[in-house]
Amino acid sequence: MIAMAEGRSVTIAASLTTWWKSIRPYGLSIAVLTVSPAPLLSQRFKVGSWQSGPTITSAHEAQVLTQVEQFLTSHPGDHVRLLSIDPGVKQRQLEKVIQKPE
Repeated sequence: MIAMAEGRSVTIAASLTTWWKSIRPYGLSIAVLTVSPAPLLSQRFKVGSWQSGPTITSAHEAQVLTQVEQFLTSHPGDHVRLLSIDPGVKQRQLEKVIQKPE
């Protein structure tokens, strides 16, 4: 289960599982991106501010959840989003924000 605040962990895990199952039939990879909160709101999402994390290519739900959980644990105060990537054309398909600092 994703290491988050008690009430949110189940919701995020269920949401992530649903999202992953929707992209799995298409053979898409998952890219994890993060950005640290900036002092000014306008600086948070400047072009090039997002940093790449791991690319998850596993076809096993438990491994996907574990890898995302580990990433979230190591980036507790950061914005984190997932992208589905078509590896054949290296093109982004879908995006899901899974963590926002409060």
